[in-house]
Parts: sequence; structure tokens; C-alpha cells
Amino acid sequence: MHALAARPEMYDAAIFLSTNPGIMREKEKQERWQADQQWAQKFAILPWPDLLREWNAQSVFKDGTLEPPREESSYDRALLSSALTEWSLAKQEDFRDCVAKNSDKILWLTGEKDIKFLSIAMELKKRAPGLNTQSVTKASHRLIFDNPSETAQRMISFLQDWV
Repeated sequence: MHALAARPEMYDAAIFLSTNPGIMREKEKQERWQADQQWAQKFAILPWPDLLREWNAQSVFKDGTLEPPREESSYDRALLSSALTEWSLAKQEDFRDCVAKNSDKILWLTGEKDIKFLSIAMELKKRAPGLNTQSVTKASHRLIFDNPSETAQRMISFLQDWV
């Protein structure tokens, strides 16, 4: 969204998967910042199996059907920890206006079981009726893992309109 907001003329189309356009309330930003700092600490110090168990126990992932395999040796723990604070949603601006202004070229995908992000999509659709919001069946927040075929097909269909 940062790239689209900065240079919308560079993009004919944009696809967002299970995306949060930003936090509007300052209190919620502060809460998110504290949570991201706590997660950053956990990523730095918890044993890998414990970290994955806690991470995957978050409510946003609860209805997922397939957890991607993750080997600790494939990651730099310090970078993962840093990413949680450097790219925290608490630091992100609110992109709702950007989404509304560019709604004619956006596909907004969510999993049908991802209640939080479905509600975000519905809120965005009210604000920008032309926004193409779709939900992927049998999918939660990690829709590319829960239903990769349907996710890919919806993206391909959307992009074919731009060719």
C-alpha cells in the first residue's frame, strides 16, 4: 500500500491478501506497538518450537487449515524480531483514503473464515463501493496456504482484466 500510495500512476492493478489498511485510533496504535514489541522480544529469545506454537495460537490464525513448515535455520531471528518493530502496523499510516481513491484497480482478498479481515473488507467496500472485495472459500488469514488454488485463480482472473 505504501508503494501504491506513493506512485499510484505506476500501477495498473494491485492485489492485497489479508491486508490491514491501517489503525485509525491512537489508543489501538499504542496497544499494537506494545504487542509488536512483546512479539519482537519473543522472536529474539523463545525456543523456536515455543515461538511457533505461540505465534500460531493467535486468534487471527485460529481457523487456518495448513500451517506452512518453518525451520529455524531458514531464518535470521534478529531480523524477524526487528521486522516486528520496524514494520509495525502501529507505525503505518491509515491507507483507507488510498484504497478508496484507487478502488477501481484493486482486488482485496480475504479468507471466508477470517472474520476480522472480512469486516475490514466490508468497511472498505462501504467507503468505496467500486472496490473488488472477494473471499476465498475454506480459507482463514493465510489464504495462500489454506486454499492456494482458489486464491491463485481469483488473482489470475482479476489480472486478466488488465491485459
